[in-house]
Amino acid sequence: MDGMRHQYPLMRQAANGYWYIWYGRLKRESLKTRDKRIAAQVFARKKQERRDQKLLALRPKAERRLAEFITEYTTWRADERKSAATVDMDGLALRLLLEHAGNKSMSLIRPKDVDMFHAWLMQPKKITTPAKREKTKGGCARTTVNVYIRHLKVAFKRALRWGYIIENPYADVKQYSEDRKEPPFLTEREIKETLLPAIKPKDRDFKLMIEVYLYTGCRGAEVCRMQRRDFVMDGETGRLFVVIPKTKTHRARRIPVPAAMLPILDELPALGYLFPRWRNVQTVSKKLKRYLRSVGLSHMYLHGLRHTTTSHLTMKGVPDKAKMQMLGHTQASTLKRYEHLSPDYLIEIADKLSFEERAPAVSLVRKKRGTE
Repeated sequence: MDGMRHQYPLMRQAANGYWYIWYGRLKRESLKTRDKRIAAQVFARKKQERRDQKLLALRPKAERRLAEFITEYTTWRADERKSAATVDMDGLALRLLLEHAGNKSMSLIRPKDVDMFHAWLMQPKKITTPAKREKTKGGCARTTVNVYIRHLKVAFKRALRWGYIIENPYADVKQYSEDRKEPPFLTEREIKETLLPAIKPKDRDFKLMIEVYLYTGCRGAEVCRMQRRDFVMDGETGRLFVVIPKTKTHRARRIPVPAAMLPILDELPALGYLFPRWRNVQTVSKKLKRYLRSVGLSHMYLHGLRHTTTSHLTMKGVPDKAKMQMLGHTQASTLKRYEHLSPDYLIEIADKLSFEERAPAVSLVRKKRGTE
């Protein structure tokens, strides 16, 4: 019997002649009979009841097909006041999963389905153009797949909370390592000598808008929604502040207006929106991208201006807490992703190192020779 272990529950007769069910070494239940045949029947029934209870516990509280969940989840996200871009990306990620996995029950989506889905996203696909021609479309980049993973992690975590699944297939999914690209920020020379001079005179208000992005470090939509009434004078300091009432984190913040930004405000409307011609952030993003490509800065994009502000504050020695308060970051780990160092700054730091050979001091030489 060496090496063998009891498989609980088991039926065993005690010294008093009664039969018992043993659920472990210290837990037992009497079958209230000395008849082995009756005890065996009761024991079989109780084992089946125990098995049924375990199976019931493993079932989701409610069955929900993937297509139904997509409608329900995206509606809830919109009602929760998530941004339209976030809700759209939620829907896109879930619809791609629906296209690959089919309209199966949420509880039937396994980790293997998730891994196969990610591999499918990165594979080239044949598509039919509106002109009825077939062509091959490249697969998604790892950066794009990582975006889908982040949104699907949140979606399946909510499905678990709602009782549609008993196990989250995205619980242990890690994002793919990405190829390191040129950081999305601009040096002071690139801003003053390349980007701003390239903006045409007819787009003077657009140029001023880009400068406001750089001075405030605001997100794209925050500048588009900026109005003259958002600028208030602080009675204690006598400085002008801009109030960002609606933010991504649902936390309003006050940013002191830099002295260099005051002349820009003088050129902007005294009432209403500061940039009435640029109310759509997607339009702003596309126009800036065209300018950036025209001057050889194709690695940059609109949100990179926020990286630029953060990076220059870092290189000027601003403490992390002050940067987080100004930029609206709630976690230090998020702030770190926005910090980059320019080549000029690294050169300045490197030049501070010096290990030149020098003649020893006279007193030190005498001390070693014992002349003192």
